[in-house]
Amino acid sequence: MSFELETSSPVRRRNPVFLFQSLAQNYALIKVMITRELESRYKGSVLGPLWFLVTPILMMIVFTFVFGFVFEARVPYRKVDSSPVQFGVFIFSGLILFTMLSDVISAAPSAILNNAPLVKKVVFPHETFAVVSVVTATVNAFISMIALLAGMFIIFGSVPVSALIYPFLILSMTPMLLGLHWILSSLGTYMRDISEFIGVSLSALMFLSPIFMPLEKIPAPFSTILIFNPVSVPVEAAHIALFKGELPAFSFIGIYGCVSIAMMLLGWWVFQTLRDGFADVV
Repeated sequence: MSFELETSSPVRRRNPVFLFQSLAQNYALIKVMITRELESRYKGSVLGPLWFLVTPILMMIVFTFVFGFVFEARVPYRKVDSSPVQFGVFIFSGLILFTMLSDVISAAPSAILNNAPLVKKVVFPHETFAVVSVVTATVNAFISMIALLAGMFIIFGSVPVSALIYPFLILSMTPMLLGLHWILSSLGTYMRDISEFIGVSLSALMFLSPIFMPLEKIPAPFSTILIFNPVSVPVEAAHIALFKGELPAFSFIGIYGCVSIAMMLLGWWVFQTLRDGFADVV
């Protein structure tokens, strides 16, 4: 395991090339940290790893009752009327992606502070905290995806071939989440109030997204604003693939992928710019 990157100058560390060099150099360390995170997250709990599924499923049940039974919302895109339970599957497909975002950015502001002993070690690769958080959230999303597709087959009777794009939608979010984690963890080290702001923001991001209804049902000025939500594009694409049975426009996904990578590079630049002062404030 090599920590050569940590002794490089700040200007060199901000170079995007060093991002990939760091991942390669610290692969063994990242693997150990991810394994430990997955094993310790629910250690001692009765359900253990099943909490990966229980949390979004419980949220799905609540929203199914409120929107499906009380407000009688139904699955868009379908020519025949759907049941409240089917609408629950519709919500679940979006909640999986939102939970990825929520898990990463809710933990980001305190990531450096919670690992103060490691941060104070000059040669420790601080950027690995974000990688561990994002990979853990991605693993959770893939586990939930299996439950989603199984539930869809049972409730709808079939799963469209276009559902094969769902794993790629999960992966398209990972660069975006890395960038957001690096930005929020570096800013949160200096401004402790960010953690409180994130809690409120997550609630807003969930309802200001196409989790509950497609973007085409939202008036034009607002739908344009909602597209900037980090989960709007993958959620909308997932709904089109799963419930309309069509592949979303590749230009739609391609632009999001480019923005996602740009956010990752921006996050890396911000993190490497601010990281030299971490040990002084933790």
